[in-house]
Amino acid sequence: MNFPRFGATSAALLLLPLSLCSSSGCALTSKADPIEVSYLRPDPIAAGGAGSGKSLRLERVEAGEADGRGLLVLDDGTLQHDEAFQWTEAPAVYLERALSRTLFEAAPGKVPGFRRDLAPESVRLAVELRRFEWIRGGAFRVECRAVLWDKDRALWERSFTSESSAAQPEALGKAAGAALADVAGQLRAALSGS
Repeated sequence: MNFPRFGATSAALLLLPLSLCSSSGCALTSKADPIEVSYLRPDPIAAGGAGSGKSLRLERVEAGEADGRGLLVLDDGTLQHDEAFQWTEAPAVYLERALSRTLFEAAPGKVPGFRRDLAPESVRLAVELRRFEWIRGGAFRVECRAVLWDKDRALWERSFTSESSAAQPEALGKAAGAALADVAGQLRAALSGS
């Protein structure tokens, strides 16, 4: 049986990547401190009214600029990503969940809401999340654009914005939950009036 022989040149070729990595400051050998990541989640949204009113189909919420899980921070007019904070889910999922609870689920003592309708020909609500950001040292902002469709005709198109106080990163979950609840409530009120 013949085994391959490794000479001095073979050993040098095997060690070459390791030596290049250590001499060039490779991330594997770096002594820099790792980034500590904090995971964020908005506070839960209370349910809206019982689903006995108008029928409505909520389409999947689309994400505009707020398409990732990283925290978007507005600092001195510049939008930046803060790698130290991550949302546990995509922000559009949070808005879709807030709208679904506010529009379709029952809560004691609330005005009747909407009936979920999955038929393709039903009146449908299309929503795009445009802003899901922290204004450093001040507030958390949620902004969305909604279009109510009846077949191929837009019945109305509106934007909804809410800000909730969040001076420190520790308050982001509560502030995001409050802003989501407010935007969902504004949208529900607009739908109830149409």
